[in-house]
Amino acid sequence: MSETPSIMPNLKAPLRWAKRDDILRMGLISYSTPDFTWLSPYHRQYPEDALMFERVMTRQYLEDTASACIVIEDTPMVDKASFSEATVPADDSAVVSSVTGKQNSENVVVGVAIWSLENDSVVQRVEQYKMNHETDDSQWPNIPATPFDCPKRDQHQDHGRILGNLQFSLARKHLADCGLRLQMLVVHPAYQRRGHGKALLNWGMEFAKLDIEPVGVVAAESGMPLYKAMGWVSIHPYEIAGDEIAPDGTKGCIMKFYPQMEQGSGIVLNSGRSSRTRSSTRVAVRSNN
Repeated sequence: MSETPSIMPNLKAPLRWAKRDDILRMGLISYSTPDFTWLSPYHRQYPEDALMFERVMTRQYLEDTASACIVIEDTPMVDKASFSEATVPADDSAVVSSVTGKQNSENVVVGVAIWSLENDSVVQRVEQYKMNHETDDSQWPNIPATPFDCPKRDQHQDHGRILGNLQFSLARKHLADCGLRLQMLVVHPAYQRRGHGKALLNWGMEFAKLDIEPVGVVAAESGMPLYKAMGWVSIHPYEIAGDEIAPDGTKGCIMKFYPQMEQGSGIVLNSGRSSRTRSSTRVAVRSNN
């Protein structure tokens, strides 16, 4: 039996592995950043539901040994606390610690990247590294254990089902060869344009270079400029038409980073199709209201 490779990208400050007591902050960052108009059109009426769901999903990833959860820290900017357009419950105790830190001088988590580890070698290497170098003595937060336990009054069931089915089928078709898939990349609006997104993204790209395997993402439209700037390739754009609940609809793209391309090797993209010849998917949504 061959020995499991131990080589993997280093995490250096301000990057670090996420811990249990980061979950409330991580969930708030995730909630503060995305455009909720499609998946969660009622989040302003039920902000507590939307925020809880993000935190529970974050906990699920942190519990999963086939996920790598990475955070990035920065110096607190108290005057930037209101940058997010997301409605946050006034009694949420995590708001203050998420933005200002436990002490004025303490760095705070401002960005999150969650990578899905798609083969056993990567899972074993990450697990071995964390076992040897990381300890987490913090407690799990007092939140529901699974998304099924969340009320989800902010969400639109049909919107979520249609988008989820589309993204799942596209990922299965186009990302099967990826060693890692990026599940989440978010930076709090107050701390954007400071290089945090690039730093979080670069960890997975460095992993790809070590293994000479592509990494992929089902990218939201807002994240596509960053991926393109970092050398990722657009594989398959998609778009869901709007309805009376969310007139703008939603769009995104399957994107991949090929380490071979950066190293100058010739590769064939998308089963023989040139990267300049891309198909796209459009879905018309009929509201049930």
